[in-house]
Order: sequence, then structure tokens, then C-alpha cells
Amino acid sequence: MIRAGIPERVAMKISGHNTRSVFDRYNIVNENDLRMASEKVFEMHQETSKNLKEAQNGYKTVTVNKSERKQANA
Repeated sequence: MIRAGIPERVAMKISGHNTRSVFDRYNIVNENDLRMASEKVFEMHQETSKNLKEAQNGYKTVTVNKSERKQANA
């Protein structure tokens, strides 16, 4: 049920597991689960990087050193 996208709490109710420990005992993680999770994290990072680049597009990035800050405050 979890692999089908059903929330864990709902799956526990449907399957009749009253405790988290019993539910976890039968919720076996396999290599494919780990691979899919890794791919989703990679895709999330790619999307975040893309969004960051789009947000910075058109803006000039500058670095201000301490002496320039002092002059600006004077």
C-alpha cells in the first residue's frame, strides 16, 4: 500500500496494525525502494538548482569588502 502512495497511517488502519513496530516489521525496504528514493532526491536537487538559477537571472552578484562598507556608512 505504501508503494501505491497510500499514507502510512491509512495503511495501518486498513491492514489492522495497531502499533508502529508491528507495521514496520512488515514494511520491508528493498533495493528498488532505495533506488527510487535516491532518484527522487536527485530530481528535487536538480529542480531546486534550476529554480535558484532562474531566481538569480537578471541580478548582478557583488561582493562588498569591509573598507567599502565603512565608506558607505560614513
